[in-house]
Amino acid sequence: MNRVAKLIFWAAVLLFWVSVVFMICEHWERARTHHNKLFDYASPIISEAERQDKILFEETRNTSPRPPAEIEAKYPVPEALENTSQAGLQALAEQWEGLILHCDMEGGILNRYGASHPEMTVQLARKANEVPHLSQMTDREHPEYGADVLSRFHLAVDEWRHPKPPQPHVYGSLGPYIDYVIPLPDFPDAGFRFMFHPFQKPGMASPEVFVILIPWRWRAFVGGYRPDYYETDAYPQYPKSEFWTNSRGFRDEEVTVPKPPGVYRIVCIGGSTTVEGPRNDLTYPKILQQLLRDHFNTNAIEVINCGVDGGSIRGQVFQYDECLALEPDLVIHYNYVNDTGDLMNSVLKKTVLRSEWRKNILDVLVKSQFLTRRLRRLWSPMMPTKTNYREEIEAMLMPSLKELCERTQARGARFALSSFAYPDIASLPEKEKYWFRNIFAIPLAIQMQLDDYILSADAFNEAARAFCEREGAYYIPVSEGIKGGANIFTDTCHMHMSGIQQKARIMFECLKEKIARHRAEKEQ
Repeated sequence: MNRVAKLIFWAAVLLFWVSVVFMICEHWERARTHHNKLFDYASPIISEAERQDKILFEETRNTSPRPPAEIEAKYPVPEALENTSQAGLQALAEQWEGLILHCDMEGGILNRYGASHPEMTVQLARKANEVPHLSQMTDREHPEYGADVLSRFHLAVDEWRHPKPPQPHVYGSLGPYIDYVIPLPDFPDAGFRFMFHPFQKPGMASPEVFVILIPWRWRAFVGGYRPDYYETDAYPQYPKSEFWTNSRGFRDEEVTVPKPPGVYRIVCIGGSTTVEGPRNDLTYPKILQQLLRDHFNTNAIEVINCGVDGGSIRGQVFQYDECLALEPDLVIHYNYVNDTGDLMNSVLKKTVLRSEWRKNILDVLVKSQFLTRRLRRLWSPMMPTKTNYREEIEAMLMPSLKELCERTQARGARFALSSFAYPDIASLPEKEKYWFRNIFAIPLAIQMQLDDYILSADAFNEAARAFCEREGAYYIPVSEGIKGGANIFTDTCHMHMSGIQQKARIMFECLKEKIARHRAEKEQ
């Protein structure tokens, strides 16, 4: 009996000290990789990349294409609300085709000024007439949305009262607006942008807050953009940015259809990593267009940006007719990240989450930064493998890519599929690695690490190369050619201008000879 008691005692002592050591290691890991400490390291790198983005934006602004003046005039300039009469406020609402709410400092609605068109805005104004508070403007079935809007309202007031010096953009930074779906009788998927403008007139006892609501950029969320739309501060990761669409709802100049004789037209499809850039001409499709025009010494080459923020590989199938209507000679696909949430969750459910008890244990263990980061080699066997991801990619994504490729080739055009780039964490300094690991945020069934996402991206890139060999498509090695960290990437997939330019250059080098042969074939 004494022997059993001693064994229990020493086992308890061992367990106690193992727990103490683990807690010390966990505390040490969390302290050394705390967001603020890593931000102090990454901030100078991000600031320099943003400075270069701003320089390029300013240097090219005078020679860049501009949207039609009547489209640009529709986007609100909040400062115009100051010292404006009630008639002037109504006129601004008409010009902006939106709704202006005059609010007290708690979000109570004092006055409303709504445009007489379009009908979606008219119905929004009717809704505003029925509610006394800003927080009630969103979907009634989701009061948390109204609470979110109100928190942004108060944040805007706080920032106005206590201005802070500009900070480098980090993942999750808030822009000067917030977008929400507001279901309306005839527009169940109507979406609007809330813009907040606190100010205080000379002699006023207290500040005023105007909230401007305008239709957002999407026709339906991630379902394509509204035509003839313009906005500023479109992308928080750039110090300055502009975004506008043509009459077809693409972030590009007007496209002539039928295609003029002799024009070689390239259409670029994908999500935000295709459409991104601080201005329409500073996106990878337009940079690629200029590289090709210079190389072939002709303006008869067009590269059209048909990317849509949030667009997925599977969703592209349902919007592809709009792209094919442009009569492309070549289609370039660059996307993966917007499918990873569903894909990685599906893999998790088929592997590590097959049983409830295993899920519960993993749900606790993955919250340990020490285990998941410092003991990665011990941890990896418990998580999905590249083979698991590859199998799911073949089942979930490749059928959609095959359909896109076949529909393209059926029109006599070529199809190109690019590998998907991510920060090169293997070669980065340790603090920069953890910076990217900290800002990785894809909602999943259990908490996963950036390393797991990169493993899935590698599986996609391998599958993409095999797909091109199998289907007679062009493979573009973008991921293989872009190496860097916070100087290139604004987060785990989006890029500063230096990265966007590299992406365009890699595509140019890969495609120029193929395009030369294809153009020659078409001229015969």
